[in-house]
Amino acid sequence: NEPGVFEELNATEKTRKHPANTWTFNLLLSRLAKSGKPWAGQRAEDVLDYMLESYNKYGNHQIKPDTISFNKVMDAWSRSSHPDAAPKAEAILRRLKSLHEMGLLEEVQADRVSFNTVISAYARSSHNQGQDAERLFQELVDLFKSSSEERFRPDIVSYTSLLNAWANNGNPTGAKRAEEILLQMQKDYKEDANNAKPNTVCFNTVIRAWAIRPHEGGSKRAEMLLRLMEDMFIAGNDDVQPDTRTYNIVLHALANGQDEEDFVKAQLLLEHMHEEHRNGNAIVKPDTVSYNTMVMAITKHCGKNSLEALENLLQDVYQNDDIEPGTAFFSNLINALSRTGEKGAVWLAEGIIEDMKDVNRNGTVWLAEGIIEDMRNRFENGTLSVKPDVTVYNALLNCWAKSGEKTMAARRAQDILEYMQTKYEAGNADLKPNVQSYTLVLDALAKSRVKNATETAEEILEYMQECHRRGDSSLRPNAHAYTALIQNYARSELPFKAVEAQSVLNRMKADFEAGNVGARPNVIVYNAVLNACEYSFGNDKVMQEAFRVACTTLDELRASPYINPNHVSYGTFLGVCSELMPKSDVRNEMVELIFRRSCAEGQVGRIVLKKLREASPSIYYELLDGISEDNLPMKWTKNVRERT
Repeated sequence: NEPGVFEELNATEKTRKHPANTWTFNLLLSRLAKSGKPWAGQRAEDVLDYMLESYNKYGNHQIKPDTISFNKVMDAWSRSSHPDAAPKAEAILRRLKSLHEMGLLEEVQADRVSFNTVISAYARSSHNQGQDAERLFQELVDLFKSSSEERFRPDIVSYTSLLNAWANNGNPTGAKRAEEILLQMQKDYKEDANNAKPNTVCFNTVIRAWAIRPHEGGSKRAEMLLRLMEDMFIAGNDDVQPDTRTYNIVLHALANGQDEEDFVKAQLLLEHMHEEHRNGNAIVKPDTVSYNTMVMAITKHCGKNSLEALENLLQDVYQNDDIEPGTAFFSNLINALSRTGEKGAVWLAEGIIEDMKDVNRNGTVWLAEGIIEDMRNRFENGTLSVKPDVTVYNALLNCWAKSGEKTMAARRAQDILEYMQTKYEAGNADLKPNVQSYTLVLDALAKSRVKNATETAEEILEYMQECHRRGDSSLRPNAHAYTALIQNYARSELPFKAVEAQSVLNRMKADFEAGNVGARPNVIVYNAVLNACEYSFGNDKVMQEAFRVACTTLDELRASPYINPNHVSYGTFLGVCSELMPKSDVRNEMVELIFRRSCAEGQVGRIVLKKLREASPSIYYELLDGISEDNLPMKWTKNVRERT
């Protein structure tokens, strides 16, 4: 619950044993600001209102607000997560200026901190960050020029806040404008050494602005600014010495880069960081962020060579004693392995895993197993200070779930989950399975098609619900868990699997309505039920029930207030028509209706066209009327979000 405005103040007064004054109120405002709570801004403003009323109406000079009071309220708004935090902070600034101009607070005036706080608020906001921040910055500049008072001269905080605002701006020109401001800042400092001097933080901010804009030549601009920093530092400017964060940001830019040579550049930059550190540069040292970024670069750029590149990266980590990889690195590495899709790789991972010569095994998943085994061994013999935790084992479960090994994957996933649970019960809190752990096992079971997979999946979900009933809220099933269970039914050989899938969906909805916000049904779960219907088989009663479930599921999805059918929904329902309805005019009418509906909603994806063609080739050609699948009307496809 939100606390009362003066609860903390009253506690402070009791402790100090004397009446509150401006200092104690400012202390309360400072604590509210530092809390960062969504309600902190409004509570701070309420305190300010009380101070103003006590002073203006009742003449209580003991709690007369000063500039610090107003600045703390602006800061409270700035740090809050309120959607209108920045405009609210600016409103306090305008209020201060108005009270000063009206003579009600004649000696209390906005200062540089006031403007910096509001500029910082816009940098954090989703409003027109760059434009609004620069408007306030320019107002501060104008105040300084008109008054020549040092308290209005923009300082390094003013500039870094402005640069952050443009860096965070969604506008494509944000990085360009940030760079222009940085270069102008450098020029102004050369003309007057009293002006703010660009430092490493300023450069890092602008480099970050380019790094998150790969489609606008971001990697090249990031490299250029790094070279400029290096040249300036060599020339004697110690304030712009590149640090580890600088190099990591450029690594990120290269990892996201569009050019083929960006990965090679990233490798060379990482080696340059090692060389700098070996040569005594204490502020440049590859860290976990550096190596996590390289994992991302390999995933994006290396394609079929990803497996080898990931092994080389792991060896690099182990061979450099000054690197301390965290569990996040290992989990990212294993998750990257799961995305390579390579099978049968003959892996010679010196000291990582011995049993990799069996080409009948999936190279990536067994390498992942080897990495974790190696982590355990290194931790136990003292050569690695981190041990595998739940995030690492979840990455391994994910690797198995995506391995394509079916039966082996399901069995191994259950073994891993059992191992985690056993270790947790023996006292290793780091291996306590969480919702993701159980959901990944459900996913592996769904893809396995092993006998009794659905029974096992039901038992797992029931266990999660039982744990929640006993007080373990961390295991309350979420949408992913329910969806994985439905997919188990969809891929099973059970005759009434459509009915069972719908039953799970109904349980999921009931759980959501009972307060489990994580179990809110989404389009994926509805599509999973439709999939169960499409692939149903059996006697007439089974087929009729499956068709009934499909119709009610699609109707329910279309009537939902918070989700809509997508191209998969309509494509799958066309498959339902093809599989569950006998050829007839009624089926043709239904197929045409669904296709026209998907056209009207901009949801004609590849699956819709494929299923339409399977349901009725004649209707397919009639409805497309000579239109090529590669040149569909924009209004037919405008809402399609397909994986590339």
